[in-house]
Amino acid sequence: MVERTSKPRTYRPIHLATLVTLAVVALAVTAVAAVFMWDAAQVPASVPKSPDLAVRAAQLRVDVIRNILAVGAGAGGLIALFLGLRRQYVKERVDHADQEYKNRTAEDTKHDAAERRVTELYTKAAEQLGSDKAPVRMAALYALERMGQGNPEHRQTIVNLICAYLRMPYNPPHNPPYVRSNAGDENESSAVVEMRQQEREVRLAAQRILSGHLRYGDVGPSDPHGSPDLNDESFWSHISIDLSGAVLLDFRLVRCAVNSINVDHATFYGSTTLSFLHSTGIANFSRAHFSGPAYFAGADFRSSVSFSEAQFDYRVRFDRARLGGEANFEMAKFGGATRFAGAHSDKFRFQDARAILKPTTSHFWPKGYRLVGADSASGDGLIVKE
Repeated sequence: MVERTSKPRTYRPIHLATLVTLAVVALAVTAVAAVFMWDAAQVPASVPKSPDLAVRAAQLRVDVIRNILAVGAGAGGLIALFLGLRRQYVKERVDHADQEYKNRTAEDTKHDAAERRVTELYTKAAEQLGSDKAPVRMAALYALERMGQGNPEHRQTIVNLICAYLRMPYNPPHNPPYVRSNAGDENESSAVVEMRQQEREVRLAAQRILSGHLRYGDVGPSDPHGSPDLNDESFWSHISIDLSGAVLLDFRLVRCAVNSINVDHATFYGSTTLSFLHSTGIANFSRAHFSGPAYFAGADFRSSVSFSEAQFDYRVRFDRARLGGEANFEMAKFGGATRFAGAHSDKFRFQDARAILKPTTSHFWPKGYRLVGADSASGDGLIVKE
């Protein structure tokens, strides 16, 4: 909400003492002028008396009196001019302040009306996301997207709501490569399977909204990581996403930029592509489960990144990725071909991390690390530092 502005400044009337002081000053100036002019008009005693001189002296005294009155009138006029100027100054200042206050009040009223409308739309969209009908939920997502596009200050809140929706429990339908056969799938009614299929489409739409507004555009050959284009109207800048525990389907954040990303304990079905993802804050993939291939090629994590206890069922690529000050892969499991070609981090951590060890599966580990041994039960090797 916009902070309420204060009322326009008011001005006090001139104090009586001030008016009395001005009048006294005017009288004093007039008196001093009268004394000097009257003294200057006196005929010296040494001058011989004559009728003509008496007439001229009388005329001079009249002129002096006229001049004294003029001085008094001038002093009074100056006081009147001062009061008039002050009155005009105060009037203009008050009028100006009053107009500014009215303008700000009108802007506040307009902003409050817009805020109420946004709140109503937001509340309605949030209610629609709880509908049991997939088209209604889909419409709510696109309504939120339009609201975010027109109200940048609400974008993070809208992203939070979309992420909260994706964090809701969801069991994908049996439809490879999203998920392997689930016990009981074959016993579900066609209506239940249809509902799950529809929910999948809603979730895919939510994911497309996120990736569509976090994408910062293409990158050039001279700068493979690129940088966010803040002039792109469709790009929502300074966004953090929290998808911890979410069920994500064919998740893509290609050439996207976020403040931070948290997918702790999330489950990724299908292909996961986060190539050239740009993150300035913490990136948390701890305990995430990637049931399909995962691609992080060219990703740029400026802060620390954690894949501790993450599980990769298929191949994973970190080629040319920047993995921040520390890349934590402790207790991670790599079930397919893994590549770190050209990947860089100030510090890699692979304590108790394991990877499949088969002659047909090739790996490319960060410099200084290799895969050794094999567990007789799982066939996994241990990633150790040379």
